[in-house]
Amino acid sequence: MNRKIFALLSACLLLVSLLAGCGKKIDSPFVGTWNAAKYAMSGTEMSVDELGESSLEFKDSGKVTVTFLGQSGSGTWEPGDAGLVIRDGSDEFPCTLQGTTLVMDY
Repeated sequence: MNRKIFALLSACLLLVSLLAGCGKKIDSPFVGTWNAAKYAMSGTEMSVDELGESSLEFKDSGKVTVTFLGQSGSGTWEPGDAGLVIRDGSDEFPCTLQGTTLVMDY
């Protein structure tokens, strides 16, 4: 009887681990890491060398990791009509694709 219970528990554990891998994946050209090329504010542009490095890492699970001038945070993202939207709690940050450059309004 103990072997039957062990086999049943093993089968259930295998099924749960297989189902845990099933989730909605986003198929998008945005998936991957995007590094800052330059910063612009009020008509003034600064290079990454002048201000510091920043990056966005978009995962196909809809999660995003943001590293902005040495500080990191996370949130979610989803593709939109002209680019994508990053959400961090109640804040939304729209990003548009201009050629091969992702522009983030912050």
